[in-house]
Amino acid sequence: MMHGHAMFETIWQLILHTPWWVYLIFITLVAMGIQALKPCYVAPWKVVLIPLVFLGISLHSLVTNVHKTPTLIMMSSAGLILGILLGWCLTSPKQIYYAVNRRRFYISGSPDTLFLLVFVFMTKYYFGYHVYLDPTKLQNTVFEVSMLSSSLFISGIFNGRLLTVFYKSFLSKNNPIV
Repeated sequence: MMHGHAMFETIWQLILHTPWWVYLIFITLVAMGIQALKPCYVAPWKVVLIPLVFLGISLHSLVTNVHKTPTLIMMSSAGLILGILLGWCLTSPKQIYYAVNRRRFYISGSPDTLFLLVFVFMTKYYFGYHVYLDPTKLQNTVFEVSMLSSSLFISGIFNGRLLTVFYKSFLSKNNPIV
């Protein structure tokens, strides 16, 4: 266990050796999350983009994974399903509708997106850092299951939110299209 100076030195080395473009990605994600704090009208393609990109990346990781085991597939599937349910629950209470005259979705502001984007960054950074330090971690079943399950869980959250937006905008009788 690290204490005091050793922990500070490790964190400092981590900061120094992180490529500049990682900070750029972090700043971009935080800016997107801050924008989502306010209510706004969002183009349909923007509503769909992030969830589908995350799902594609996660499924690509699962499909190209050479150590597919029943446990890995089961845990990753569970992560996706739990993420979809959480995404649905997080988004259901929000005011969402499709404004036909603007051809946009109205989505009330919330800190959820900021939190989720920072969570995505931290999770990807954590696993990427550990693989960088020790590439053999990818042969460790527990590490692999954790990495892919968390990736599909996050993807599920974004896709659960997407499903909620479409449901509330087009299918729910309580939220008519305006």
